[in-house]
Amino acid sequence: MAKEETNRVFVGRTASFFFPVGKEVIRSYLRREHLKKWTDSNICRHSKTLVSQLTPSRANVPLAMSRPKLKVAVGLLAGHTTLCIVE
Repeated sequence: MAKEETNRVFVGRTASFFFPVGKEVIRSYLRREHLKKWTDSNICRHSKTLVSQLTPSRANVPLAMSRPKLKVAVGLLAGHTTLCIVE
């Protein structure tokens, strides 16, 4: 039965396009859905006030940080860490 289904010819509309175009369509859809979910949700109100716009370049900055620096940065943004300036 499975073999019969694999040999069956699909009748209907098909679309062909270059792989990079399809990849960009999927990426832009996911970006729109993420932004929509981010703006419509009631959680992370404090983060929403600090982050005015979601951009890939801003998302890459924390990924490049070391774990201790990231811990301090998240603590400062969330208000769980105090900053002491030593002169």
